[in-house]
Amino acid sequence: MRSRVPGVRVVGRMSAIKARSQSVAMKVVSKLLGVNHVIEGSVQRARSRYRCIAQLFRTRDRVCIWSQRFECVVGAGGDLFAFQDLIADTVTAAVVQPKSADVEPPKRFVSGSVPARDLYERARYLVQVRNNEGLEKGIALLEQSIALDPDFAPAHSQLDMARSMYYGIMAYPTLPAFREVEQSARRALALDPLDGEACALIANMVFRVDRDWAKAEPMFREALRVAPNSASAHQSHTAALVFNGRYFEGLDHKRIALDLDPLNITVRIHLAVITAYAHTYRTAIDEFSTLLEIELEHFDAHIILGPAYLWAGDGDAAMVHFDSACRIAPGHPIPLFDRIFVHGMIGDRGWAMLADLLGRLEGRHYQLYNRAMAEAFLGDVGGACVSLRRSAAAHELLFIRVPADPSFDACRDTPAFVALMNEYGIPRLLPSPFASGLDRGA
Repeated sequence: MRSRVPGVRVVGRMSAIKARSQSVAMKVVSKLLGVNHVIEGSVQRARSRYRCIAQLFRTRDRVCIWSQRFECVVGAGGDLFAFQDLIADTVTAAVVQPKSADVEPPKRFVSGSVPARDLYERARYLVQVRNNEGLEKGIALLEQSIALDPDFAPAHSQLDMARSMYYGIMAYPTLPAFREVEQSARRALALDPLDGEACALIANMVFRVDRDWAKAEPMFREALRVAPNSASAHQSHTAALVFNGRYFEGLDHKRIALDLDPLNITVRIHLAVITAYAHTYRTAIDEFSTLLEIELEHFDAHIILGPAYLWAGDGDAAMVHFDSACRIAPGHPIPLFDRIFVHGMIGDRGWAMLADLLGRLEGRHYQLYNRAMAEAFLGDVGGACVSLRRSAAAHELLFIRVPADPSFDACRDTPAFVALMNEYGIPRLLPSPFASGLDRGA
């Protein structure tokens, strides 16, 4: 909740955890996270009695500018979450002075159930790791948290985010899966009108599923108004802007998101994807390569790093990552389609591979957008347009990438592709200012 206080920027949880685990000097932490202050402390517990000693350090010279001891007896008039809020408010007051005594702190939506809160905190870390196993475990924990406390708004919001990631990775049918996510996000927003992440998620659904940018854009702005320090809200807005051809605005929001949570793998993966769609291939490749140094077996990083190499013209490097993704998730359709891209580019066995893959996928759900990409790489504009029409009819999330997706650059001037874009009211974007290969500090 401190992220809602004007004048206070709280670094993202994942970044704070990673920085702490690296055991580096405070000046290094300051540079790594872009923060002026670091809070350190210890917690001791003796049955129902809690003692917390907190210290606030200035990072530039490691001077302790404030310290205090807090004590609470839970169950004897003491509330553990009120105790947490007291500490947070006291630290905030030590960092920044309120502009007006009449300004009330934002209402906090915390659970009165200690087990529900504990499940929620455990799930947050698992969700941010962003792999199938972590998401499945995180979703299960969040469902348990909500069962214990149905009015626990942050658990609803985190569950929505986890489900949207999981459904996207597993290529679930879009409409039933994401209508469930949207309904649950609206529940979170009803419980907490200041939940900027739930607001941004709804805006994302309106843009990506309903393809209504005119309605979605003010919703994104509202999300950033109520939660200006939400990395995930800036991340979602980045994608929407880039896919509407507003590259410079999008990359500005990308920089804000990275400043807010620089070590969060989920945020960095999403933003590296958008960097690639802005045609800043070298920057995208560098960013994904850094992510793989942190987590070598990350499926998402491989399936997006591959196309970045491919769009930059390096099919051999692309195939290395597509093969890695196939090894990490055997049978997953996305890297299987991706491998066809390379063969289509070099004119070797692509058609036979596509026919074989479609035969194996018969009766299974897969993203038609990926099929359209394969057909475009194979030079089948008509087939790509048919698959894109089916993708649009199914409201697939990927369809909104069409205007900026380099996979379709060779198709854009063909009558069939122009007719398709006109049919769905998709504007022809101006060429990316980075299409020449020049990166603008993305």
